[in-house]
Amino acid sequence: GGSVFVCKFGSHAVNATYSASHDELSCVSPAAAPGAVPVEISLNGQQYTTSGVKFTSYSEANVSYLVPIAGPRQGGTAITVFGAGFSHGVDYRCRFHGDAGEAAVVVASMVDDSRLACSTPAPRCGSGSCTEAVEVSLNSESYSTSGVRFTYHNATVLSLSVVSGPSSGGTTI
Repeated sequence: GGSVFVCKFGSHAVNATYSASHDELSCVSPAAAPGAVPVEISLNGQQYTTSGVKFTSYSEANVSYLVPIAGPRQGGTAITVFGAGFSHGVDYRCRFHGDAGEAAVVVASMVDDSRLACSTPAPRCGSGSCTEAVEVSLNSESYSTSGVRFTYHNATVLSLSVVSGPSSGGTTI
């Protein structure tokens, strides 16, 4: 192995770390204009690979609103996430997290550039009605930071003021 590990995104070099147990080099992509650049690595800080494998940067996805904005605590509510910039993804996720920091991640699917679909998990935000932020990822790694919230509720029917009515409908309960 080498001693100076570097990843180069186009012409921009960044430090890398090597994990001997996984025989794997890791680095963090630098800020860049949207587009694809080749990623090459160096194990000595001098010579680089010439593999030509591309990394694509895209504009950050943005969440504008959710439909519906609330659902039951047991989860399973199908929601549509509205926003922008979703078509650049390859591995979509919705992340639900409360103020305590615990998060749950579920698989999402792209409907079109402005809509993703996913289902709510059970909440981590305590008992009773509560809210969690919903963020999206286009690569299952980096998430939006829009802060749009979904409300979990504890709706139950305890009794009815009228317990029957004609089959034609029209009974107010």
